[in-house]
Amino acid sequence: MADGRPALPQQLDLIDGEREEPALTGIMLNDPDTGEDLGRSAVSRPESVEAAIVAADHVAASSAWSAQDFGARTNLLTSFADVLDERQEELAAADTVDSGVPITVTRMFAGGLSDVVHEAVTHARRLKLHRSLADNVGLHLLPWVRWRSSRRSTRRRSSL
Repeated sequence: MADGRPALPQQLDLIDGEREEPALTGIMLNDPDTGEDLGRSAVSRPESVEAAIVAADHVAASSAWSAQDFGARTNLLTSFADVLDERQEELAAADTVDSGVPITVTRMFAGGLSDVVHEAVTHARRLKLHRSLADNVGLHLLPWVRWRSSRRSTRRRSSL
C-alpha cells in the first residue's frame, strides 16, 4: 500500500477449522489516499456461508464453549483482546481501504478495540456478572459502562 502502510492480509474464510479462499468477485477496492486500484473485495460463496452456519451450530450443540467455566472464557477473551492490540495497524489499514476513512482515524478506532474487550472482561469479573441458567446455558449481564481509554472516552454496551 501507499505511504508505508502494511499490505492488506489475504482474506480466508474459516469454516469448521479449515481455511478456504473466498471468491474474489466483489467491488474494486481503492486506496483512499491515491485512488489506486488495490484489487477486488473478497466475497464468500453462499455454500461456504451455509457450511459455516452448520459448523457453528455443531459447536454450539457440543457445549465446547458453554462447558468452560466463566474464568476460562474471560481468559480467552483477554487473549483475543491482546491479539487485537498486536494487530491494530493491520486492522487500521484494512478499515481505511474498506471504508475510505483516512488511516489516522482508523488507527484511532483500531487502537481502542482491545480496550473495549479488556474493559468488558474486567467489568464482568469485578461485578461477577455471570449467572448460570442451565447446564449448558449462561447469561452474562453487562450494563452500560462508561470507560476511558488512553485515546478517548466513550460509552459502550458489551457482553461476554
